[in-house]
Amino acid sequence: MTLAITPSKQYIEQRNGGYWIQGTRISFDSVVYSFLNGEAPESIVPNFPLLSLEQVYGAIAFYLANREIVDAYLEEGEANCSKSEKRRIMTKIRLKICVFVFVEIATLTIFAPQLTKNAIAQSITDKSCVADIVGEDIGSQVNIRSGAGSIFSVVGTVSVGNLVIVANDDQNKSAVVSPLSRKDSEGNVWYLTTRLRASEYKGWIKADFLKLRCPNP
Repeated sequence: MTLAITPSKQYIEQRNGGYWIQGTRISFDSVVYSFLNGEAPESIVPNFPLLSLEQVYGAIAFYLANREIVDAYLEEGEANCSKSEKRRIMTKIRLKICVFVFVEIATLTIFAPQLTKNAIAQSITDKSCVADIVGEDIGSQVNIRSGAGSIFSVVGTVSVGNLVIVANDDQNKSAVVSPLSRKDSEGNVWYLTTRLRASEYKGWIKADFLKLRCPNP
């Protein structure tokens, strides 16, 4: 009986700068990495429904027969991928920085006149109003911000139940003490406050969290 022997099949082909399983869009790399991760050919097949067990064995045989060349090819691919990922990350970081700077400049452009005016036209005196920090839970924290609005950064916190001093609005020339307040873009009222009369550190607290008592007895 004479056996008809089929000539050796080609299981791997090279195209578009890479290696692929012959006649498919499945990369040779993916099969090799599965093999290098310890998977048996029978376990690899379910991950690639378009491949037969014969094709998986053929790919592994090709790898083992050309191990040094294929390993160098895989290392080069990993290096290129790493460089590409680094470029993508750096581009993303630069974009975030640009957006942040743009927002900060826009914020300063809009609110700088208001902040300059506040710095000149405010004071803390014995006649200044005080305010209780109010909220649902005693001890919970209320944000103190660098400007009159939630768009400004948080510079500190104060607990519900504590007392703060509200700066005077020195633009008000009447004899009545008037607390310094400003409205944000949404119409919310904010007050400029401090914890100690002699302190240079002041911050803005939303009116919703303050119970004003004027004048200070």
